[in-house]
Amino acid sequence: MHLERSRSGGSMKFCTNCGERRGVTSFCRGCGKGTPPDTQPRSAGPSSPGGLDTAPVPTQRRAETDPAVSFVSKDLPEVPASQPERGWGLRAVVAILTLALVVVAVGASLWWFTRSDPSGNDTTAAPPTTAQKTPSDITTTSPDLSTSDPTPAPTPTMTSQAALALTVDDARSVLMQWQSRDAARVAGLAGFWVPQVSSKCTGIAVDLRPDFIPDGRIDEFSVTVQQILALQTALVDRYDAVLTTGNDLGIEQRPGTICGSQMIWIALVPDTFYSPDGAHAWCQAAGYPKDECAARFVVPPGQDGTRLDLRE
Repeated sequence: MHLERSRSGGSMKFCTNCGERRGVTSFCRGCGKGTPPDTQPRSAGPSSPGGLDTAPVPTQRRAETDPAVSFVSKDLPEVPASQPERGWGLRAVVAILTLALVVVAVGASLWWFTRSDPSGNDTTAAPPTTAQKTPSDITTTSPDLSTSDPTPAPTPTMTSQAALALTVDDARSVLMQWQSRDAARVAGLAGFWVPQVSSKCTGIAVDLRPDFIPDGRIDEFSVTVQQILALQTALVDRYDAVLTTGNDLGIEQRPGTICGSQMIWIALVPDTFYSPDGAHAWCQAAGYPKDECAARFVVPPGQDGTRLDLRE
């Protein structure tokens, strides 16, 4: 620190390091370094017209290369380097969103142009529709009855009286149809004893009355095929009986027997028992005479071994 005298005769304080005017503080305002305190009293000089001291302004600062006034950068507080400009993250997000919107817009445009033709019509495939047919469009084909069997098929409305009105051929045809219809049910009875409520061939003496319920007395001495069908119709209505033949049951028909080589029509009640006693008990409970109801053991079709057990 050195002093210079002002033009009015007063002394001024300057920094010995940088030559900056120090003022009244102990630190230089230019370089920030401390300066030794003043040891010389401030001389009074003539006052300015305004009553204030006027300090002379140094005509020239000492050169920075002067060792007396030079300073190194390490003596000054380090100024932080300029930080990179913030906000780049927000700009990146905005750019990505903009790119995504562009991609979506392009995709929507491509989809629209691929589903529409140049004329603007929608070319999306419509679901197939089924044309509604009017009654005039529907044609019906009548079945060809030229080769069908003229014999009336059995129906639930068949009654004993209707059976009696049929011809011999028609009645025999109906019996054969029922035999074929009931074949599966008869096969299901194999291995069991069942009640046998009728076993007849044409031309033999039988008990049919009253109302096709045997009472133990012979009332028809030469039964016809129509009467056998009428009896079977009554048994179906009464016991849900099934129709089979001696051949189907494996009965051996020999010449000289009552029926000989004629077809034997047999009616079975589909109630199964493990012994003939059960079938006999059924016959007795139904009120059948001994000679009109017996126990039949059924074997599988095509096998031998069927047996008939008569009540005592």
